[in-house]
Amino acid sequence: MSNEYIALRKITVGTTANDSSHTDAEPAEDQVAMSIKTPNSSARGSFSSHGSATPAGDRLQKEETSPAVQSKTRKVLSDLNAVVVWRLRLWMVIVLIFGLIIFVIVLSLILCSVLYVDEDEKFDRASFTVPRLFKGTLRLVNQNFTAALLSSDSPESLALSENLREQLSKIFSSSPALGRFFNSAGTSSFSNGSVIASYWLKFMLPPDQGELVHYTLSREMVRGVLRQQLYDQELHPQDPLYIDPTLVQMEGVQGPLLKQTAQRHEGEGSDPEGDGMGLRDTPQ
Repeated sequence: MSNEYIALRKITVGTTANDSSHTDAEPAEDQVAMSIKTPNSSARGSFSSHGSATPAGDRLQKEETSPAVQSKTRKVLSDLNAVVVWRLRLWMVIVLIFGLIIFVIVLSLILCSVLYVDEDEKFDRASFTVPRLFKGTLRLVNQNFTAALLSSDSPESLALSENLREQLSKIFSSSPALGRFFNSAGTSSFSNGSVIASYWLKFMLPPDQGELVHYTLSREMVRGVLRQQLYDQELHPQDPLYIDPTLVQMEGVQGPLLKQTAQRHEGEGSDPEGDGMGLRDTPQ
């Protein structure tokens, strides 16, 4: 009897323990359920805070849709669509006016570019009667001097002289500042030092050449143009006809030598081929 009582007592105690454990678990489950629901509620709060319009946005939207703004918009549109002349509405007139202004500006620019004549480009070469000559030396650093270059009539000397004449003529005839005054160029002799070429340049000036001599056709100006063009030359530094710009020497021809050189040049006639070779024996 005592054994049955003890067994019944254990069953009663176990049942009571199970009931208490279930009772304790229920609040934990409620807490988990609340924690799951809390993000949703915060998300809904965040959505409501971001999704709903702010007071400033509501006020702006109300102002945009207010009857006064709509009335002003309709009035502006009505004014733009009003007929001004014949069947032309106001917005059409405004577009035409702006289009006409643009057309006038473009037409003016075209006419100026076509009809404009630079006064400096109006000159008569026949009036350029006063000679101005320069002489100097050029160094062809990629060539070796040979005895054939000592003779002015040798094929080597003639070929090199012609190449240098063409190069000098191209440089000065294409110069915006000196091209109109340039007359001819040539070489007078060759010497050793790689190859040193003695050259000459002839320009023709109008009778009133005072400012030209001191500025446009000064030695510094002519030498500067020659050196700049040599710096910009298309020849490779290893080309046989490459001229070192840093070794260019130049001086003006003055006094009796100028008169002698001009007379000898005039004796060559107007043959352009003779211009380049007529002064090869000019004394240095």
